[in-house]
Amino acid sequence: IDYAEEYPTTLMKAGILVKTE
Repeated sequence: IDYAEEYPTTLMKAGILVKTE
């Protein structure tokens, strides 16, 4: 399981959603 890639990506997506709203 590549948490090293998936976890940061999730944070980035969440951050984008927060910044967009």
